[in-house]
Amino acid sequence: NVHLIADPAFCMEPVKPAKHIDIKPKTIGLNLSPLMKKFLSNNNTEEWSEFAVKITEVFCKTGYPVCLTYHVTSSHDNDLPFLTNIYNELKHKYPNLYMLEDGLSAQEIKYVISQFHVFAGARTHSTIAAISRSVPTISFAYSVKARGINQQVFDTLEYCLGKEEMNLEIIETRLNTLLEKREEISTYLVNKNKEIKVLAASAGQILKDLIK
Repeated sequence: NVHLIADPAFCMEPVKPAKHIDIKPKTIGLNLSPLMKKFLSNNNTEEWSEFAVKITEVFCKTGYPVCLTYHVTSSHDNDLPFLTNIYNELKHKYPNLYMLEDGLSAQEIKYVISQFHVFAGARTHSTIAAISRSVPTISFAYSVKARGINQQVFDTLEYCLGKEEMNLEIIETRLNTLLEKREEISTYLVNKNKEIKVLAASAGQILKDLIK
């Protein structure tokens, strides 16, 4: 009585923001969340914040534009202040670093993410937003969800970094691989997403049959 489906967020259509968002060509999108401190630094905010700055530097050193991209802005769990602190610390050192402005809906954020060259994210649905639009993506996996999604989509965990793999050397290596294989991965995702979206939509039919 168990059915394998896919997250319905794969089917959510992006919406172009009403206000103009300046997305620089070949931008790398980067989402980091304050929630990750629970899994990577035993809930030590300062330790995780310092490491998040170092991760961001790895991305900035590629020379590509890097956009710090929020995805959750609830009152008790908000990416924006966390990412703003990173931006303020690094903006003078790395002119290629910028931030996604506040006030966008989930569908509008998905549109912005769909325009990125590649993406790396901690929030599960930020990575789904990227993957479902065929943007090559690294998942920072602090829960089993990211592992399952990567296994389902890529049939490998090569682009899924768990706690034991969250060191700067591995992050840099996987990012470089993503950039080098960008076209190949994107083409693969275009085809794979057709299958994944059918799986996501199948939940409706399964529910309909159960209700009968």
